[in-house]
Amino acid sequence: MGLLQANRLLALVFVVALVRLAILGTYPLMDTTEARYGDIGRMMAESGDWITPWFRPDIPFWGKPPLSFWCTALSFKLFGVNEFTARLPHWILGVLGGWLVWDLAARRSIREAVIAVSLLTGCMIYYFASGAVMTDMALTLGLTLSMWSFWLAVQPNQLPALQTRARWLFFISLGWGLLAKGPLAPVLAGLAIGAWLLASRSYWPEVRRLPWVRGFILSLAIAAPWYWAAEQKTSGFLNYFLVGEHIKRFLIPGWDGDLYGHAHDYPRGMIWLFLLLMLIPWTLLIPGFLGFGKGRKSSLAQPLNLSAEAIHSNQIAWRNYLLAWGVMPVVFFTFASNIIMPYVLPGIPALSLLGGFYLVRKDPHRVDKLLATGLSTVLFISLAFLIVFPTTGYGERKSERSLIHYYQTQLTNDGTNSASKSAPLVYLGQYPYSASFYSNGNLTAVPTTSALIERLDKQDSLIVAIGNEQDPEVRSLIQDRLKKVKVFSRYTLYSETPDLPIPSAKPQG
Repeated sequence: MGLLQANRLLALVFVVALVRLAILGTYPLMDTTEARYGDIGRMMAESGDWITPWFRPDIPFWGKPPLSFWCTALSFKLFGVNEFTARLPHWILGVLGGWLVWDLAARRSIREAVIAVSLLTGCMIYYFASGAVMTDMALTLGLTLSMWSFWLAVQPNQLPALQTRARWLFFISLGWGLLAKGPLAPVLAGLAIGAWLLASRSYWPEVRRLPWVRGFILSLAIAAPWYWAAEQKTSGFLNYFLVGEHIKRFLIPGWDGDLYGHAHDYPRGMIWLFLLLMLIPWTLLIPGFLGFGKGRKSSLAQPLNLSAEAIHSNQIAWRNYLLAWGVMPVVFFTFASNIIMPYVLPGIPALSLLGGFYLVRKDPHRVDKLLATGLSTVLFISLAFLIVFPTTGYGERKSERSLIHYYQTQLTNDGTNSASKSAPLVYLGQYPYSASFYSNGNLTAVPTTSALIERLDKQDSLIVAIGNEQDPEVRSLIQDRLKKVKVFSRYTLYSETPDLPIPSAKPQG
């Protein structure tokens, strides 16, 4: 790969990353995942409670550890609450993961590093997750740091100072993983490393030199205080999180113990199809390129004091390490039916490195075209998204941003109507997470029609959001007691206030 072409590819990588950053605030937080986790971060920042994430104001969220919520809440504290600041820390986590991939590959050759980081940046799931309000990027960075540090820690002929730092970083990363996703993080790292060591026994002497006892104590010292404090603050957390979320969720199809959502029930092995889909566009582009051009000898940088046999052994060990790391999340979830697509994400950095390992031997001109095509495709899709997405109305169908904005600007700040200023917003049934996020929690929910009638009897003025799919009892209440204010994609606003000005009830989006 020539210097000019390498620079062009790296420029494309930076442009794609910056475009992802630029569009973080251009679309709403959508129900359920992003809006839910964004609202948990908002409540954490607002309340100052850094121990317990809260699902609703009176319901603790036991489904995940707090690390990703800490990141979101800290961003809110520093920069304010909006879509951009909700997504910004997850973009930063993605960039840090990309740097670790670059560093690992660059220790072999800059060419391999350019290929690996290009594959990572252009991978659909990594691009999406780098800027999505989810817990998966925090887990992915933790696992990437674990595998990065372990590899450096067990390499012979490594600088002693670097090897020592890598050994301790490995255990620090396990503590990070426990706070990011729980026991899943060290389990994935342990299974991948264990599988690799079965085929790489020559590394066992270096593995034994790791400070295992003191290291695990350090990992627990990082994570255990939060687990203890969370259980003390909301009793029952450990049982639900460790048994329910880590055993029952994956072994019981359609598990009905989920407190915060609904279980998925996919055919076992579906995770492999998810992997192929999440590797787009490379799963579509690479097969067409692998069939062309002859392989050539690798130009990978290796320590000068290694023999040809040692170099070959190191190459095989590196390939096997990446393979074990890359496929372990998929293997782990192969027999689980309660899965979602982001479960493949922790292995994507390794698969990008593995792609660099193989593609570095291919015809450089075809590889350059492959990488440029993939990155340009992602860039084109991003720019098309900016233009097309607002016209689809999808964001408004999946978010309450427009409804809340209308309520805040037209029904509470209207200088001509003093009664409407104090009219609280009430949702019939549980309100969506996005409604809570965009209203800063300034809303309530009534569970039934009869409860709403009682509330209407007690309140002089009330703004009610009712789903557009209504049963006869609700339609009767609307006819008798309420006046339509405005129709939105999922809900319609109603009022019982006599002097509330009624705008045109035109559907939104």
